[in-house]
Amino acid sequence: MRIGTKAAQKRAFIAGISGKSIAGPAQPVLVDGSGQLGTASTASIGKSAKRTSTDQRLSKLRAEVQRQRRGFTRLQRAVSRLRAEAEKGD
Repeated sequence: MRIGTKAAQKRAFIAGISGKSIAGPAQPVLVDGSGQLGTASTASIGKSAKRTSTDQRLSKLRAEVQRQRRGFTRLQRAVSRLRAEAEKGD
């Protein structure tokens, strides 16, 4: 069933869903590019979880690289200051 037109409809609200739990096993509901609702296969859910896990690891790795770069920059500045002080002393 399609309600409305893609160009005219920008939002949809369905009463009675939010905050309601269901008994038994459940599957996530997805929306494709054309607005069709459906459930994901077990394989695609696993891929999504794996992608999320990989994204989290990449995010942590990027943060660590940034932290190490900042430390390296501080070290370079300290070396430059020491060299400048040593040249003044000569």
